[in-house]
Amino acid sequence: MLPLLCFAFGTLIAAIIGDAAPTPLPRLQPLFSTSAKQPVLLPSAFDERVLLQANVNGHPLWFHLDTGSGSLYLGAHDARTAGLSPDPSTQYSQSVPVAIGALQGSAVRFKIIPSYGFEAYGRRVSGILGGPFFHANVVTIDFPKHRVIFYPPGTFVPPPGTQPTPIDLPQNAPILDVLVGGVHSRFLVDTGSSISELSAAFASKVRLGAYRGQITTAGYDPQGNDVRSEAVYSAPDLVLGGVIVRGAQVGVADPPRIAEDGIVGRNILSHFSITLDYANFTAYFVPGSPYS
Repeated sequence: MLPLLCFAFGTLIAAIIGDAAPTPLPRLQPLFSTSAKQPVLLPSAFDERVLLQANVNGHPLWFHLDTGSGSLYLGAHDARTAGLSPDPSTQYSQSVPVAIGALQGSAVRFKIIPSYGFEAYGRRVSGILGGPFFHANVVTIDFPKHRVIFYPPGTFVPPPGTQPTPIDLPQNAPILDVLVGGVHSRFLVDTGSSISELSAAFASKVRLGAYRGQITTAGYDPQGNDVRSEAVYSAPDLVLGGVIVRGAQVGVADPPRIAEDGIVGRNILSHFSITLDYANFTAYFVPGSPYS
């Protein structure tokens, strides 16, 4: 019998995907690594988002940890503060050293975006850590225990009783199969989205529950903000990583925000400890306590 997770809530969405670095890394060559011989806790904060504190070119900055983003982003104001400047043709910065706790990246480039950077819960969030942070590594985002764990090679042991879930990484962001109301679908796993979402085309294939009203959703792309209104419904049962998710809410995106059938956002992900193994194209989902 599959584990069951029951809850319901939903809020704002924010998603950034695509825009991979100009020169992709080889599949098994990580951008970030550590000399530690055992798993390490990274300096993190969990408010409405998952944040990591990084030292960029000698300057401490907070970043949004966003699995839905295919790149690394830094707001222009904070980039200038840290001594970074964009290349006029690519808008990527020069290579600089970046440390995140015990992790080191000796030559990290950020896409510089003009309008990013905001204050939240007493912290300034300066940028976004997406796919290149996870590249070729194993990282756990443990929402119930509010921690982010990095595993040096050979130190990750799958949690007892969990099953590996295959993921694709077409744009350096994880896509997996989700069963929605008995219908197979491809969903983006996106810690940058606070609510889960279905494309309108896929929503027409499943039986949605009660209408829950409208929400204003806000995303970002390099050309500017993408703000729209979306209808929210109670979702049918979802099967995610071998766990039945019951009572979640989903927005319906028309037009769709991404090419896949939908997005699994934090209103679902926050009830899991999620391990992403980018080297082996695998994820593990360990459910926590039901929302109440």
